[in-house]
Amino acid sequence: MRHLRRFLPLLLFASLLLTLSVQAQPPTPPVLALLPYTSRLDRLRARMLPITPLARVDLEDGPWLIARMSEAAARAYRSSGGVSRPLHAGEAAGNLYLLELPSDRFAEASLPSLENLGRVLWQSPPYILFQASADAARQISLLGIPLILLDVPIVLRPRSPVLEPPPAQSDADIAALLTLLDAADIAAWDRRLSGVEQVIIGDATRRLRSRYSWSANGRRSEQFVFEQLQAMGYAPVYHHYTTPHGDLGWRNIIAEIPGRVDPQRLVLLVAHLDDIAYPLDNAPTRAPGSDDNGTGSSALLALAQVLKDRQFAYTVRFVWFTGEEFGYWGSKPYVQELAAQNANVLAAIDLDMIGYDGNGDRVMELHEGEEPANHALGDYLVAVNQLYDLGLVIERKTTSASRFSDHRSFWDNGYTSVLLIENFFDGSAEDPIPNDRNPAYHTIYDTYDKVDFDYVAAIARMAMAAALHIAVPLNPQATPTLTPTHTPTPTPLPSACIELVQNGGFESDAAWHFGSTSRPADYTTLLSHSGERSLRTGIVPPVANRYAFSTAYQPLSLPGDAEQILLTFWLNTGGADSNDRTEVLLYKSNWSVLKVVFRGRPNNENWTFYTYDLTTFAGRDVYLYLNTLNDGSGSRAWAYFDDISLLACYAATATPTLTSTPSATATLTPTSTSTPTLTATAGVTATHTSTPTATATLTST
Repeated sequence: MRHLRRFLPLLLFASLLLTLSVQAQPPTPPVLALLPYTSRLDRLRARMLPITPLARVDLEDGPWLIARMSEAAARAYRSSGGVSRPLHAGEAAGNLYLLELPSDRFAEASLPSLENLGRVLWQSPPYILFQASADAARQISLLGIPLILLDVPIVLRPRSPVLEPPPAQSDADIAALLTLLDAADIAAWDRRLSGVEQVIIGDATRRLRSRYSWSANGRRSEQFVFEQLQAMGYAPVYHHYTTPHGDLGWRNIIAEIPGRVDPQRLVLLVAHLDDIAYPLDNAPTRAPGSDDNGTGSSALLALAQVLKDRQFAYTVRFVWFTGEEFGYWGSKPYVQELAAQNANVLAAIDLDMIGYDGNGDRVMELHEGEEPANHALGDYLVAVNQLYDLGLVIERKTTSASRFSDHRSFWDNGYTSVLLIENFFDGSAEDPIPNDRNPAYHTIYDTYDKVDFDYVAAIARMAMAAALHIAVPLNPQATPTLTPTHTPTPTPLPSACIELVQNGGFESDAAWHFGSTSRPADYTTLLSHSGERSLRTGIVPPVANRYAFSTAYQPLSLPGDAEQILLTFWLNTGGADSNDRTEVLLYKSNWSVLKVVFRGRPNNENWTFYTYDLTTFAGRDVYLYLNTLNDGSGSRAWAYFDDISLLACYAATATPTLTSTPSATATLTPTSTSTPTLTATAGVTATHTSTPTATATLTST
């Protein structure tokens, strides 16, 4: 933290230099470069300076970004101490593509024949950055080389919140559902998807001997899944998408169980339906893909069958992606559309190649990456494996996590996701057990007889249990009374809810009052959760430390007839030590303290979402008071608040309303460490998405 504070003035100086450079010089063509993305300072530079990140690549020396930036931004980047590797793209020479290949095919793709189709700008196994025309790129795809068009920036800031800590006890309803997810049922689906058994598609009897996307069998497999979901009683939809080579008629398939409490919160279970087999001459007619990814797709069909007609608080959505083998062509546009809609994705669990366990040791891999939200989702999977005695040995992969599946589309858009896969990789400290990968991977020999369906069922049950603990099963006869939790993006308000806070996004100068202190709070564009601005409290380096309050407040009247009053906000904090603190208080109209809603030193520089039920204080006139106190010694403490909302809700709505169950509640109490501890008090139900070390007494979520 101290190291990071020392460099913050350099970043501020670089931002100023950039502004002056833009004003002083005419526009120049953008610079293409590799930027390190390993340290916290690397990440801060990438998020603060106006760069356009196009892709993340994971190399032996850590993660890097392929990014575009102006000459002025490049100078500012260097002025802040950043080191980049320039890449030289030709003017008007075609689109940029990232080729991602397994090691056994990398040499093949690096042959001069590839260079004859365009320009190799940079290569480092397993990646090739390539510039080519659309026609040349199509030729590359037809060679079976995965290809990603770098046409849309990736998202560097997490969009999803960190989930609450995983359950400590099993759930009887979920346990009962797990017994219905049978290995024999998954095997039956796999036999149909891999051509072992005949299937009915439309009015024709066929064998799906291939699900290769560039073939008629690719379309037939999509239709088969669609029609089977219809037969189960779902209302599936095709998601038509445009590939890097235009509209090829390829489709994803989607079915869902709408949530009964908040259907806009999504828990996704996904798998890719397509397959491939080398040499490609066989692929259109002979690519059984029983393991890759007949297992994931079959598990998803069996899950959908078990969960039909069940009820959950939040929406459970099943997605079968296509085009995965060619560069995540189905998942990339689908998740980009979710992001454009500000979809509230709580979690996405990707099942890809979960069927081979040649030595019977039950080892599988959980690829989480490095974001705290993904770790929290991983905690759910690890917890349910133990709670329901599923018998899996889990290798959790963070710094060595692979991006070679559809979960990377969620990561590239800031959403929480993990990949579940058989013991595919080795060679790092995170997975010391030698790999036990299917030897028939991507060949015509990836057949049904090589799959261990008890192993598939165990992984599928783990995915199902984790997803359902997040989605919250409901008793069909019960009236939902869940306390609403983590909402990463604003959702449309129920017709009987009133927003009490003005200017909660701090995008104007209205409504908020600032204390006349030596270190006053203020609006800032330095950091925001959404929009252009947030509220900064406290002391951000290089401003000198001293004993000081830093406050903002707003007078509010809480309606006495409201069924529920719910306070939510996003918080990003840092620097606090000793007696420093950040707090959210309710003051009475005479400025005596009514309630300490939040108080602590979270020191969490990821945006974190907090929810508090304030219904107890209905009918009161209050001041909503935000403050950071610096004690004048040690570190300087600061906080950024954004998207503050205080909803007063009433019972008269056509859809289920968000209502709380009276319970012991929680507020943050400082401890001797920088991580807050939640302790129960009466009157406020608190839900927040801080790090898993914080705990709370909460109503059902």
